[in-house]
Amino acid sequence: MSYRLQFCFIIACAAFACGFFYGQAAGKKHNLQQALAAFAAREEINHAVDKVDAVDLCLALGGVRETCRSALRRVGEAAKSE
Repeated sequence: MSYRLQFCFIIACAAFACGFFYGQAAGKKHNLQQALAAFAAREEINHAVDKVDAVDLCLALGGVRETCRSALRRVGEAAKSE
């Protein structure tokens, strides 16, 4: 093989390796950004859920306000008597 052909082959391999490793790094960066966005969204959901009291949760599940209050009152009284 001539030196020119060997040199072109080495340059092509180096270019392939650089592109391969750059692609891997870019993929890892993209995955990390998505993970951080998902974590931030989960934190927002956790804060919203933590602010919900038992009556609001009962209403969100389809209960009627007075029914929820009386049911939760009975559960609270039963818990205290035990």
